[in-house]
Amino acid sequence: EYHKGKTTEYSGPEIFGLHLEFVEEWIKKQHPRVLQLIDNLSLSAQRDRANKIAKLEYQTFKEKCESLYHSNDNPTLQSLTYKISNQTWIIDFNSKNKEKKEQQAEQMVYALDQGNISRESYRSLAAILFELPREYIVATSRYQIDNIMKLEVPIHILDINNLSLEKNNINKDDEIHIDDSEIVENLIDSVGKCGYRTIKQMLLFLIPVWISKNILTNQDSTIYI
Repeated sequence: EYHKGKTTEYSGPEIFGLHLEFVEEWIKKQHPRVLQLIDNLSLSAQRDRANKIAKLEYQTFKEKCESLYHSNDNPTLQSLTYKISNQTWIIDFNSKNKEKKEQQAEQMVYALDQGNISRESYRSLAAILFELPREYIVATSRYQIDNIMKLEVPIHILDINNLSLEKNNINKDDEIHIDDSEIVENLIDSVGKCGYRTIKQMLLFLIPVWISKNILTNQDSTIYI
C-alpha cells in the first residue's frame, strides 16, 4: 500500500523494511514468559509439562545412543523418574506395560472402594510412594469402569410413590409385617425414589466372566469361589 505524502511502502508481513516475525520475536525476548510453580498449575497443565520433558529426554537419549552404542545393541529408554517440588513423576516409555498398568489401576480402584479411601487421601499417599499409580490414572480407570457398568448393568429408577400397595395386590402367602396405613404412608414419603439394578442383567454380565475364569463351567452349575 502507498500513503500519499509518504515514501514508505509496506506489503504483506514486511513493514519499514523489517520482517514482522522478527519484530514479534524481539518483543517476546523483551518480555520473557514467567513460569508458574508446579503446585499452582492444573493437573492437565502438569501432565503437559511432563510430556514435554519426556519428549526432550527421549530425543536426547536417541541422539546420544547413536554415538555411544551399536545399533544392534538396541538401546531402549524404558522410564524416566524425576522429582519436582513435593511430587515424584514416573514416565513409562514401554508401551508393552500398558495392559499391566491398566490391571494395576483397576485393582487399586477395588482396594480404594473396599477401604473407603478418598481421592485426596490416595493422592497424598501416592506422592510419598511413587511406585503407586498416579491418582489421575486411578480416576481414569474408575471412570471407565463406571461407564461399562452403566452400559452393561444400568441403574433403573423406582418411584415408591407410584407403586400400588393395595392389599388386594399382595400375595396371600406373603407375611404382612406392617399393616398400619399411616406408617406405610410415612415410609413411602421418606423413601421417595431409589435406584436399583436387576439381578437378571447382573447375571448376564457376570456369567461370561465367571466362565472365562473357570469359576463356572458349562458342565457343572456349581459356582466355585
